[in-house]
Amino acid sequence: MNKPDSSPRNSSPISDDERILGLRMQLKSPKPDLRIQAVERLGEMGETAKVAVPDLLLLLQDVNLDVQITAIKTLSEMKSQATIIEPHLISLLKHTHPDLRGYAARSLGALADSRRNDIARKKDIVFHLSKLLDDRYLYVRVEALSALRSMGDDAQTIIPQLLPLFKSPSTSVRFAAIGTLRGIGQSDRFLTVELLPLLKDADPMVRLATLDTIGSTPKSIPYFLPHITPLLKDPVPEIRAATIEALVEMRNPNAISVRDVLPLLFDSNSSVSVRAGKMIMSLKLEDSPEFRTEIQKVNRDLEAISKLPAEKAIAEIRSRLKNSDSLIQASARIALFNLGRTAKVTPSQISTLLNAVDPSVWTRSNES
Repeated sequence: MNKPDSSPRNSSPISDDERILGLRMQLKSPKPDLRIQAVERLGEMGETAKVAVPDLLLLLQDVNLDVQITAIKTLSEMKSQATIIEPHLISLLKHTHPDLRGYAARSLGALADSRRNDIARKKDIVFHLSKLLDDRYLYVRVEALSALRSMGDDAQTIIPQLLPLFKSPSTSVRFAAIGTLRGIGQSDRFLTVELLPLLKDADPMVRLATLDTIGSTPKSIPYFLPHITPLLKDPVPEIRAATIEALVEMRNPNAISVRDVLPLLFDSNSSVSVRAGKMIMSLKLEDSPEFRTEIQKVNRDLEAISKLPAEKAIAEIRSRLKNSDSLIQASARIALFNLGRTAKVTPSQISTLLNAVDPSVWTRSNES
């Protein structure tokens, strides 16, 4: 006799519509944590859950700040409903709470693709976002700048407001302002006066962002050239590498001095030295008489130092490392590395003798 099957039957999978319905009901839970959980899951479903947009818009007025912020984030995923969502986000730009202003600005930036061909909408949003550039909260100003960057050339009307931000005491604001300038496609030569001080900014990220912005418009590089070239000696390797890239984009070997570039072949950072080599090849600088002359001089200097007794070699290297000529310094580092590979002098002896010049010289040379 067959026993009845007591195993549980497989329930049919829950459809997206059923799941969305359940989550929409959960949005009305009296518990904030459950409302947040439902909002997040709807966000994970993206456009599939666009039917829940009216419910999510109601949560922008929720009594719980975390619920409001989570709803803003999720609404930014519903790009097909942007025309419905944007007016509510614009209203939040005037909210008394800075977090809501900041997240609303960020979401308006995230929805930028949905209004690609709607110039009137874009300009309206640019107008409202520009009001936040004077916000008392740093975070809000930075979020507004990031959102404006996504508006492209339709945000060029904000340039008069943007330029004073290059002098902001906040590194974050200066950095974001440069990124916005690049995003809206205005970094040409007429902005030279405003951008030049940023190439000497105390913060390396600001210097790097400025250099990238200038490099994004190759036609403007010749006007910046006298101010870009010194960055080949910047202490930050990423900036030296970016400077090389900007000069390559200019594609004018006659404007570049071999003496400025050649030391970078011997740079302690491999990324910089590799880029320098590629630059020399792409611009065919190795064909110039100046290049051949300088290389021959370096080789002669290295050979001469290699023939000196250890003590005299170290004294010569130490003297060269103090020299203001970057090519002489570069050849000295190579000589130091070569000397360290011999059995005559130990790394600790070299480091001790050179400590007064630069305690990290041995480390950098050894990394070469």
